Amino acid sequence: MVFMSLKGPLEKGEYLPIFWSNELRFDNFVEVLRKNSVGRYALSSVIVAVGSAGLSLLLGAPAAYGVAKWKRHRVALSLRVARLVPELSFLIPWFILFQNRGMPNSHLARILTHMVVGMPLGVRIMIGFFEDLPPELDDDARVDGCIPFGILSKIAPPLALRSLVA
Repeated sequence: MVFMSLKGPLEKGEYLPIFWSNELRFDNFVEVLRKNSVGRYALSSVIVAVGSAGLSLLLGAPAAYGVAKWKRHRVALSLRVARLVPELSFLIPWFILFQNRGMPNSHLARILTHMVVGMPLGVRIMIGFFEDLPPELDDDARVDGCIPFGILSKIAPPLALRSLVA
């Protein structure tokens, strides 16, 4: 498809590799960008992706830390089961909820939908990283007067940065 988009209208029927083409044409891309709102759609996708990832981190990191440090294996199991639920089973309840709230076609609705689908996997990944942190770090932080939320906000994130980036 990429090669076809770079060929002229007369060369599209020929079976020649792109490097044998007489000229590379970018007119097709200019025409698509001019006639359609590709930039607006791309911006909307970026907003939804960044919003759902950020909200998943904001809510998922404390959940993963709690599950890992207090060994809540049933919660971890329920997260695995949540990943087995087909995404389409959320479709009608979410639509009814967003329709009643007057936001069926908003960025927030899309962000929440993507977050619900992707957050269990993210939490599951973060649980493994928080479990790998040595428990002595928590003990040392408590001796220094740090509360559990302080451990989660100041000590654990730099150490579990790989998980948060993933």
